[in-house]
Amino acid sequence: MSAILLQTIPQVIYSVTSDADNLGFVYSKLAWDYVSRKELIPRVAMMLGGYVAEELVFGKEYLTTGASSDIEKATTFLSEMYKQSGMGELPIKFTIPDIQDNNSYHNNGPLEEDIRQIIEKALELARKTLTTENQLLLVMSDFLCDNRMLNRGEIEKLIGDHITKKVDFITNGDFLYYRNKLKKAIVYPNVKLSENQNSVYSLNKGK
Repeated sequence: MSAILLQTIPQVIYSVTSDADNLGFVYSKLAWDYVSRKELIPRVAMMLGGYVAEELVFGKEYLTTGASSDIEKATTFLSEMYKQSGMGELPIKFTIPDIQDNNSYHNNGPLEEDIRQIIEKALELARKTLTTENQLLLVMSDFLCDNRMLNRGEIEKLIGDHITKKVDFITNGDFLYYRNKLKKAIVYPNVKLSENQNSVYSLNKGK
């Protein structure tokens, strides 16, 4: 899910750990530090990937509690995005009514419905993705049945051997979107500048 939806190969996947309270996890380090609105559904789909994989492989009646932490993470993530980070229609901070907190907006009913709809869309995206990449899912799962972990190199090889379509993985997020978009939006009148000169033009303009 990380590789296909967020173009990021995980650093490691553990199916078994030395921590009795942690039966396994996936660690993906994205090449960018911000969260944009267009990423909400793919990110939640990634978080719910284990839940959906269990359902697709074993059937809904055999779903286990193994995905409980992922469900909590997805719900908390969306709640923070909509209630604190302005990802809803209006940039307002929402909280539940509290006598100590008079500086937030409390009518968050519509946001709860938005969050529910995002989770539904994320589940649909996860099912579509894992159905399409069923062979990759099964090959990775089979490996992790017999081995406690997959490192990044092993994950990359399995993806290369079994993915249905080519993915351009993102390794440097510095120039992903916003910087390039800003550069293209800037128009300097009657001045022809090289790419290196563009960045210093505004600084020297007044000298």
